[in-house]
Amino acid sequence: MFERPAISVIMPVYNPEKTQFSEAVNSILSQTFNNFEFLIVDDGSTFSINELLLEFDDDRIKLIFNGQNKGISYSMNRAISESKGKYIARMDCDDISMPERFEKQYTYMENHPEISVCGTFVQRFIVENGEKKEIDKRHLFKDTFKNDMDAYAAKMLFTNPGPTHPTAFFRKAFFESKNIKYDESKFYAQDYKLWLDVYDAGGLVYIIPEKLLWYRVHDEQISVSKKDIQSKYSKQVQKELLERLFDKVSDEESDFHHRYATGYYYDVGVPLESIKWFGKILDANRKKRVFNQKKLIYRVFISIMRNAVRKLLCITKLRKP
Repeated sequence: MFERPAISVIMPVYNPEKTQFSEAVNSILSQTFNNFEFLIVDDGSTFSINELLLEFDDDRIKLIFNGQNKGISYSMNRAISESKGKYIARMDCDDISMPERFEKQYTYMENHPEISVCGTFVQRFIVENGEKKEIDKRHLFKDTFKNDMDAYAAKMLFTNPGPTHPTAFFRKAFFESKNIKYDESKFYAQDYKLWLDVYDAGGLVYIIPEKLLWYRVHDEQISVSKKDIQSKYSKQVQKELLERLFDKVSDEESDFHHRYATGYYYDVGVPLESIKWFGKILDANRKKRVFNQKKLIYRVFISIMRNAVRKLLCITKLRKP
């Protein structure tokens, strides 16, 4: 074991599926960059995580027990507080990191000391008959931001700007100096609030334009099984940003904005009311200058186009025999 690891990998788990867990752990232990510690936080699982780790003989693994289920945010804050690395790398127990992920993220961060957080693109996949099947193609507008935090903030008003959470790679010193932690009142969409805190603290974000993680899509993952609850916490972040433009934002306005801004809903279309709402946002921003107006106009355009495309896809799907 290295005297001080360069990277602390943190992975919270709660009743993980055995095969997925094994694939996730193997993908970390097989990284081409090996100077890291691997902190696995058992968030009150109902069976022994130790038993799942019997197949691995690696002193970089450290198992942390919460004793009871306290949530992902608590688990990640605890792991970060016990970490020794210069960088914090996120990982989920149902995804697969590609072998050169850490090497490329570490090298980028070392060469760009001004960057606070970097992520990567992901390859979404499902498993059919025991084989990985790529299902990406949905990302029509991939963002790296190129350290453009004006674009980052404008996107944040409409949707989670990323990076995709299990690809996140943090500079620990920045988080400590700005006292940034996961909000433990947010049981889901923790990363959305975290990115807002990073932005407010003056951080810089970059997303490496290379797919360095296999992102598993299945019915049990939070983004699918807890979509409604996750949306609730996403709305809270968006409402906080909307209130920087407007004196007061009602729950109805927050719900309306979330529906037409995120692009999560296939049936929304582009009704006149949504055009008026986006126009209201642009007018308010002209007066208060909270966001870069050009970046905000671009984000409005993207949202309108995405909604139109999704509505068209929905209609086409319904018309299929």
